[in-house]
Amino acid sequence: MSIKIQSLIFVLFCSSADAMDYYKISNNGLYSYNGELLNQEISNKPSTYSYSITNQSAEAFTLHRDVFLNSSSEQCSMRFKQNQRGEYQSSYLICYDELISVKEHKKLPAVKIISLNNLTISNYTESVIASGEYNFESKSLADGKLFHNIGKISSSSPNNISCNYYNTDYHLGVTTKNIRCYESAVIQEKAYLHEKPRIDDKTKKYLIPGDIVIPLDEKVDDSGHKWVYVFYQGNKNIQMWVNGGALKIRNILQ
Repeated sequence: MSIKIQSLIFVLFCSSADAMDYYKISNNGLYSYNGELLNQEISNKPSTYSYSITNQSAEAFTLHRDVFLNSSSEQCSMRFKQNQRGEYQSSYLICYDELISVKEHKKLPAVKIISLNNLTISNYTESVIASGEYNFESKSLADGKLFHNIGKISSSSPNNISCNYYNTDYHLGVTTKNIRCYESAVIQEKAYLHEKPRIDDKTKKYLIPGDIVIPLDEKVDDSGHKWVYVFYQGNKNIQMWVNGGALKIRNILQ
């Protein structure tokens, strides 16, 4: 009996540790798990802005900033990671909004990405989000919308960044929490295409080394195999799953 009780206590302790909040947003600012004030401007004081944190660990977290105004539904996200000096830095910022398009004369979804050049959390201000321009240009996919070639993490990177979301997310209300952004990737080995992220759904179609694809999503199946959902533009556009080992991807929101 005591062994079972000890096991139960251990499981509960581990579950509690996994669910631990490493960061706290208070009226006075954003604090780390050890009580260090990271940024005084990021607070939960009554405002037109609302801040929240997801995907957190002792070394990293994603900061979300939403606007509460009738004229704007802007939502922005930044991924901060701890460097060797213990500072939290972010390389990018992504924002989503629905704005009036001058070209279309109607409200349309729009996305922007801003290079932050390793901005530290202590130097974050609202002026950071005010910079940059929104991109309305998008492509309708079989199950979503793709904003392609909307930016680069750095001028030295040869790969463009594209963002996408599923149509089901749009109908339920898109947030930056369900938008995925990846750098374009190159197929490194022969990759058979799959209808679904399962070994049994393999088709006769394949991509060859050197083919450039736009990653759309990634999943791990019950057997631990990693799959990447890709969009390939050729004589015929392809939108299918490939084995994750066939390419290296960079999700800039993780």
